[in-house]
Amino acid sequence: MAWVLRTIEERGILAVAPSEQKAPGAWGEEIRTMTGVVRRARQTAWLEAVSYAWPGDDSYVRLNADRMGFYRNRVTAAARYLRQILIAPSADDIVQALSERFFEPSQDWKLFEIAVLMRITRALGEIGERIGKPKQFTDNGRGPFARFHINPNREVRVWYQSWPPSSAPTELGDAVKHYKMFNGGNRPDIVIELVEAGNAVRVIILELKASTSGSYLSSGFSQLLGYLRDRPELTSEPMSGWLVAPAGDGYKSRDPEGRALWVVSSENVAPAVQSVVLGCS
Repeated sequence: MAWVLRTIEERGILAVAPSEQKAPGAWGEEIRTMTGVVRRARQTAWLEAVSYAWPGDDSYVRLNADRMGFYRNRVTAAARYLRQILIAPSADDIVQALSERFFEPSQDWKLFEIAVLMRITRALGEIGERIGKPKQFTDNGRGPFARFHINPNREVRVWYQSWPPSSAPTELGDAVKHYKMFNGGNRPDIVIELVEAGNAVRVIILELKASTSGSYLSSGFSQLLGYLRDRPELTSEPMSGWLVAPAGDGYKSRDPEGRALWVVSSENVAPAVQSVVLGCS
């Protein structure tokens, strides 16, 4: 229980901005309040003396022997969940945790986006060193979601629901300004930016579709073409657009043969990003 409470408090602190800053949405104040409740509970005299290190999976046997049910049910469920997502989780562990407990978005496509994003960042962490702390999902538009040093001269930036900053003009922005229209903006699902010596040398735009319908997936190509056309000067090299979808019968996986448009399954997108970053593709 000491480990569970300490872990919940640490996760709560990471999940929201400091109290002097604006909370990230309606959940911010609720998470901050509950973090305070957990902090006060940890200050119980007898509990403060208990080590909060992870006790090991053997502790589940002792918890199951609890006759009153609190440790057997409440503490065990919380410990299993936190262990699943925090101690060497696999991609499948993260997907299962997100879909089955505590976090169940009404739009399944959002869950698909998050799962793919986690797979990509985990794969980049295997070949590079992460820069800074994990970014909050609520911080869209405030920098990259994740950054990695691959070698002394190469850095990879992962942008979620936002573009990398650029002073280059966009066709969409120019047209909207010229005709005095309101611009709702266009934002790719994920952008992978490869930076060398401070300059963007390659950009990959990912459009995610949580579907195996071929007719629906083909519409993703139109969106990708729009993104590629809108910001042709974002990098010195031609950009590529990847359509990412679950493996299924809606498309055939094959070599793009020089095309700017790729199709990559959600199971293979992380290794494909690794390959490009390492210069193997």
